[in-house]
Amino acid sequence: MRRTAKQGLKLVHARHVVDLLRELTRRRVGTSTVEKQCKRICSGLPQRRKNTMVNRVMRWKLDDARRCLGKERYMNTKEWRRWRPKCP
Repeated sequence: MRRTAKQGLKLVHARHVVDLLRELTRRRVGTSTVEKQCKRICSGLPQRRKNTMVNRVMRWKLDDARRCLGKERYMNTKEWRRWRPKCP
């Protein structure tokens, strides 16, 4: 049962990450590390280039978080099915 509870916590964490990244992407805001790296890469270029890169990287992060959420859902379902008693 300990493993089942741990898997449930991973699922909850993955959902929170997806919700956070979805909200940041909707507002067109990047995380601080993404903002800093894009600013460094695009120094000397127009501001819109940096914003475009930030939006693209945040979309990638959101896609990756959704992929991880799908994997956690699958693992959680697999764990619960393993412990469910077989019906005669």
